[in-house]
Amino acid sequence: MRATWTLALLTIVGFSGFAHAEKWQARGELLADQSMTNCANNYGGGRELYPAPSFDFVDNTLSLSNKYGVIFTIAVPADGAIKHAYAWPSVGSFVILGNVKSREFQISTTSYQLVCRWKVIPQ
Repeated sequence: MRATWTLALLTIVGFSGFAHAEKWQARGELLADQSMTNCANNYGGGRELYPAPSFDFVDNTLSLSNKYGVIFTIAVPADGAIKHAYAWPSVGSFVILGNVKSREFQISTTSYQLVCRWKVIPQ
């Protein structure tokens, strides 16, 4: 009996040291009422300018990447809320706003000449 309790305790302590990790793919659906008419309809929907994003959430750190590599990595607060500006060379500047825990995000351009906003939809 003592061996069973010891094994159970070691199992609980051992597993608590593992990193929490989640990974998911996403696509963006244009929010037409908040965007200009010349915006891509689907962020990550086949248009090479905006390839599909992939999210990695490990130990309160979020990384956004696509087929070209990692775009950014940021620390995520306990409530999961983020707002982060980032840029893609030769493409433009963007802001991602939302909550990592609920996986509800929006990505928008930061340019006044081209205003586009997409709802990020996990796949």
